[in-house]
Amino acid sequence: MALTYLLRGVDVPTISLLILLATVGCLCTTSIAVALGAASVSARFRALPTLLAFLSLGTLTIALASGMYWIHRAVERAVRLGEVGEILLGMSLPVLLTLALAAMIASAFLSHPYENRSTRFRVLGLVGVLGTFLWAGLNIPHRHSSEVGPVMAATLGVFVFPILLFAVTEPAALSPRVRTLVPRRPLLALLSLPFLPGGGRGMLYTILLAVTTLGGAALYSALLYGTTPDRTR
Repeated sequence: MALTYLLRGVDVPTISLLILLATVGCLCTTSIAVALGAASVSARFRALPTLLAFLSLGTLTIALASGMYWIHRAVERAVRLGEVGEILLGMSLPVLLTLALAAMIASAFLSHPYENRSTRFRVLGLVGVLGTFLWAGLNIPHRHSSEVGPVMAATLGVFVFPILLFAVTEPAALSPRVRTLVPRRPLLALLSLPFLPGGGRGMLYTILLAVTTLGGAALYSALLYGTTPDRTR
């Protein structure tokens, strides 16, 4: 493939970036396959991996095949303008979070029912939200507002929604093994409350994440409009 691109006049940095993006995509696809394979251990989810694999991989293949021309133009433009690092970070942020989420899903399905399978997801959701707004803030000085919106939507919508859905539908009672992990100090126990398993604590976590998201969006909007020149003058 690289030789074919070279013969067509595509420069080496563009080819290298495309190969790197393809490698990251392969890692993401592999992690999703591992997570779906682990989900098939449960009889209730046995038909789910096949259905999701057909839908997700089919949709992804069609989207990549249809948009390859525009993807190539965007990558070539990023190489020419020296924006490779920022664009690559923006494209990799949802993928890296998906890798972590898929690994946690596989670990949750393969672990003992008494294990704490919720805290890691809730911490990852908060880290994903904070990381997204941090990435958005770094792009404010460069006026990359067109790239910020899709990345934020992909991270906050597709990534966070499943975590919230499972957080609010968990059983309220803590398992005997999880009870031993609750901090003994009252202040630490109160701070860890949103990250412990349980539907009620999941609602508290949802409120915490919503406040964090709204606060980050308000701060981002204030910084964006504060650094954008007034065009009405």
